[in-house]
Amino acid sequence: MAFDLTALAALPGTADPGAIGRAAALALAVSLVVAVLQEVLRGVVWSVFNVVATLFAFVAGSLRTLIDFLSAAIAEGLQGLSQEGGDRGGSGGENDCGGGDAPPWVGWYVIGPLLYFVLTTIFVLSDLTVAVLIFEAMGLTLGVGVGARWRIPIPLDGAMGVLFVALAVFWGILLFDLLGLTPFSYIWSGLSDRHRRRFLIWVVACLGVTLVAGLMMGVWSQAQLRGGLPEPWNTLVPWLIRGSLVALLLSATALSGKPLGSAVTALWIAVLLVVRTVGHVCLVVVRLVLVLCRELVHVPLAVVALVAFVAHRVWNWAAGFAWAERLHIGRLTVTPLPALGSDGAGAPPAPPLAGVDSAGRAAL
Repeated sequence: MAFDLTALAALPGTADPGAIGRAAALALAVSLVVAVLQEVLRGVVWSVFNVVATLFAFVAGSLRTLIDFLSAAIAEGLQGLSQEGGDRGGSGGENDCGGGDAPPWVGWYVIGPLLYFVLTTIFVLSDLTVAVLIFEAMGLTLGVGVGARWRIPIPLDGAMGVLFVALAVFWGILLFDLLGLTPFSYIWSGLSDRHRRRFLIWVVACLGVTLVAGLMMGVWSQAQLRGGLPEPWNTLVPWLIRGSLVALLLSATALSGKPLGSAVTALWIAVLLVVRTVGHVCLVVVRLVLVLCRELVHVPLAVVALVAFVAHRVWNWAAGFAWAERLHIGRLTVTPLPALGSDGAGAPPAPPLAGVDSAGRAAL
């Protein structure tokens, strides 16, 4: 079928004026209806957005309350940690974690006990592993094969290596803490000079035994590559190493229990800090949604104002005549809407939602 260009050229001349008039009348009627109902439509749009904004404002206020509560709990916990030993929150003494007259960083009150808590956990699990195996070997358990039926806390393949490294770290940290050379020395600041000397002697002795045990382990392992040590040393050295490690483990477990209360408090503070951080992130997201609601509400309001613009202007123009006043035909006005729900978190409220065409009302 061929395309008729002459028919296309004749289209402008054959336009139906009646159809154009009907379309214009329909558009004016729709604009008039929207102009008359503009206040109602604006109220409906505002109500829908306000429900969403109020919901998120309530969530924002609740998050702000939760964050304040967590901050107060964290502050109380840090105040309690600052009272560990003889420290009272940065007195500037010899064993103060801040050193000198400067106040200490509050993070040391959390990091120090948490470090001891990790070491204490390793020691306790190692004690439990050793106790289960020894008691089972000695026949002191209430059943047969307790180690097989009950899961060992630390895998045996890496238990001794982890234990030996943890013992060396613990004795080294404790030695420097007692000497006041670390930020965690405040944990032991409640010791008198006599008790501090006794602890130093004991820690140095344990550190020495650990070093000697490590030396014997190295010598014995190298000797096995060449046939082993002469008897009875080849049999006696492993016994001495195992016995010394068990004694060191029990001693380290006992000493690491001193800051156990502070360690639990520090762990609780760390959990609260994580929860508070998540709360801050959620608060930012909720505030973002609230801001979007406050801005997006202008879109449907602008559409309503645009559709009603022509009829609004014509109506207000006609209402200015004397006959319109005698018929009590008043002007169409656009009342500014109140702000959407406040975020309840200290943010300033949004400005009132004025109509798009309200600025030109005085000129109508």
